Amino acid sequence: MFNAIIPLADPIVAVQVDAGQMHGVEGDELLHRLKTYFMKPVVMVAWDQDARFLSRGYPCPEHLLTDEDLQWRRFDLPGEQEIPF
Repeated sequence: MFNAIIPLADPIVAVQVDAGQMHGVEGDELLHRLKTYFMKPVVMVAWDQDARFLSRGYPCPEHLLTDEDLQWRRFDLPGEQEIPF
């Protein structure tokens, strides 16, 4: 995965995932984990096999997510934290 901060008045965290991770229950769970981790609005983005842009989560204009100046960084979402009791 990769992530970037969309520089708006209220910043949005964009996370680039594989297109297959965006749909169904897996997509719901991943989006929830990302929101919990970043504690900010999150939009997941991907491109499908036909190079179509996909997004899920917080609404963000496509031109902001595809801006050439946007700094994408490698990101690994930590595993679920264990509850200590």
